[in-house]
Amino acid sequence: SVELLIPLLTSLVENEVISWTRLVQLTATNPARMYKIYKRGDNAEGMYADIVVLEHSPWIVKRSFHRCGWNPYLNSTLPYKIKYAFVNGSLAYREKMGKPEWIKRNPMPLEFRVEQRRSS
Repeated sequence: SVELLIPLLTSLVENEVISWTRLVQLTATNPARMYKIYKRGDNAEGMYADIVVLEHSPWIVKRSFHRCGWNPYLNSTLPYKIKYAFVNGSLAYREKMGKPEWIKRNPMPLEFRVEQRRSS
């Protein structure tokens, strides 16, 4: 259900279970830190511009992208939908006339930090 992760978490924001700051930590900051992904996970100077633009527009999950053929969230109403997604500052996804559109682009590979172990 990775395609529904952010819309599902916005339900928790709407119900005041978590804050917007916590949503960003869960979906961007912490994964980048945990997997040591270089220059990602924060909206700061020098970082790659990976940004999701949300629209507050309740919608019902009608499609499933699961290979297993079922989705536990079908017919659920979610408060926000992803309108645009930018990767490295370039538009990678948009909702156009109610339908998803993925934009072809030149992908930039992820860079991982390599930690040097100190010898004892």
